[in-house]
Amino acid sequence: MPTSLLFSAHEPHPLPHVIYAVVVAVCFVLLDAIWLYAWRAGLMTPTMNAEYVRRTLLAGVPGVVLVIASIPLSYVSLSTVAVLLLMVVPVGVISGWWVHRSDRDAVANTARTALA
Repeated sequence: MPTSLLFSAHEPHPLPHVIYAVVVAVCFVLLDAIWLYAWRAGLMTPTMNAEYVRRTLLAGVPGVVLVIASIPLSYVSLSTVAVLLLMVVPVGVISGWWVHRSDRDAVANTARTALA
């Protein structure tokens, strides 16, 4: 679905925003399902343990929540929806950083131990 559909009408209508948000939310969920399937089928490297996969799946939750929250909000304020959808990228980056911070700490501790 092209993004230009969101702003092509002379009168803003919430329906294109709702369709767009549903498509994006379904894509997020399907990407998480692919990750889960690949891990359960043994298609990932052995360094990807269950905890890492769980944290990776959790990192995507805030983005899905923002996209789903934009659906009812599109009937109230379309400008707020545009800002909310733009926030998906930075929120995704921050949540990924936050969820995987213990991985970075483990790598740093291993490097310190190896140097000592």
